[in-house]
Formats: sequence, C-alpha cells, structure tokens
Amino acid sequence: MDGAAGFAIPTRYGQSLRVQETDSDSRLDWSSFDEENRCWFRGSFDTGSLEILDSSDQKVATTLSGILKASREINAEFLAKGLSYSCETSLNFPRNWGLGSSSTLINNIASWAEVNPYQLLQNTMGGSGYDIACAGINQPLIYRRNAFSPIIDQISYAPSFADQLYFIHLGNKQDSREGINRYRSVSKSKESAIRELDALTERFIAAETLQQLNAVIKTHEALISKFLEIECVKERLFPDFWGEIKSLGAWGGDFVLVSSDRNPQDTSHYFHQKGYPDVIRFNDMIFA
Repeated sequence: MDGAAGFAIPTRYGQSLRVQETDSDSRLDWSSFDEENRCWFRGSFDTGSLEILDSSDQKVATTLSGILKASREINAEFLAKGLSYSCETSLNFPRNWGLGSSSTLINNIASWAEVNPYQLLQNTMGGSGYDIACAGINQPLIYRRNAFSPIIDQISYAPSFADQLYFIHLGNKQDSREGINRYRSVSKSKESAIRELDALTERFIAAETLQQLNAVIKTHEALISKFLEIECVKERLFPDFWGEIKSLGAWGGDFVLVSSDRNPQDTSHYFHQKGYPDVIRFNDMIFA
C-alpha cells in the first residue's frame, strides 16, 4: 500500500540474464528457459527500432519490446550502437509459481541498460517496487516507497518458530497489475490504514511466539479485507484450517504464508487433500 512500510523476504529462487554480442546485423535474439532448461519463449527484435521481428509468443514479445523501449527512453545510449546480441534468461523455479519472474526481469534489464530499476518498473508494469528490492537483495528487508529512491532497511529475521511456517502455492497465477488497479480504485482515505499497517509490520517482525504472529496475521488480513472489500483467503479457501493464513503478493497472489502448530505431516496432509500439493517449508524458501 502506497506510503506504508512493508516487510519482505527474498526467496532462494530467481532468474538470471546472460547477454552476449553476436555477429548478426542489428538484431537482438532472446531465449527464455524454465527450471528444466526447456525454452518457453523465443523472440527477435531490431536493435534500432526495438520492434519485434519474430516471436513464439506475441504477447510476451510485446511486453519485452516495451521494457527495452522504456529502458532506452531513460538511457538513450542503450542498444544504440547498432550491435547485435543474444540474450538468455533462466528460471530456477516453475514458471507458474509467480515468484517475481517479471520483477527479476525488470531488475536484470535495468542493470544491463544502466537505468534506475524503480523508474523502469514505473514506466512499464507499475507497482510499489518492493519486489525489485527483493530481486537485488538477498536479505530480509523493510521497504517504503519514495519515488525512484525507496527507503530500504536490511534486517535479520530468524524467528524461533520458523519450522512452523510454510508457503503454499495456490496454483492460480496472479496478475499483480490487477491487484494494483484494485487498490488504486479505492476512493476512501488511506492514511488511517497506512498507520495501522506500519504498526502491524513492526509487530510482525517483533513477534516472539507463533501465537503473537498469528494475532498480527489475523488483524492484517481483516484490515486488508475491509479496506479492499475482498474476502480473506482463509475464509475463502481454508475456513477449517487450525492456524492462520496470510495473503501475499497483490493480496491474493500465487502463494500464501501459513502458520501451523501441528507437525509437518499433518500440515502437509491438510493442504494436499485440499488439492494444493506444493507445501514449502519457510527455511527452504527464503534467505535467512
């Protein structure tokens, strides 16, 4: 939420970008590979106009062309020398997990183009930028928007109850822009909610027991539910779950954070029988 401090933990999963000059004629050839090294997208672009020459997926190619053009608008020297390149991106997580494939792409292209990644994000996909911060930092952080120079405090976060926390993949890839648009469409004043969310962020980080964390999650979910007029994810999908469930991403994203005071077998069984096979332990997902 604009103005509110947010707590984020970068995951162990990410996306790389490799760029090499080639002998082609003013051409940029792009290939994207998944976690099993299967090519899921190929596209070629004219380095002069950055227009699409050919592609395996027009929608993906159009998005990529837009990011490259936006990079040049910020830095006129980017891809302006008539050279040719071969670019490869590689994910180390399943594409349908939605663990920031767009944000890592923005961050990587911004680094290549030598532009501000937050400005590039704003000029293309939009959003708060916290996921851009996560793409470039391998440590828990507190993030606050501040135009193109966000305030980022790197912190330590190693709760004693980490083995009672899990990430569950919901199998429904979330379009972050939809969540952003939903938030922006709210006409009510945001100041009070921002103050409450700032306080909850501090309480979340300071929680010393699972019970304290559960209280924060429950309050946070209720506040977001009321403000955005959407149903809490626990009420919608897991009303009989004994722990607490925190929505992530754009308030209904691909993953949820789950707290459970029962053993891992019972916890995994609950979600498996609900049809959610991807149950990932907290310490297996995040950078401590």
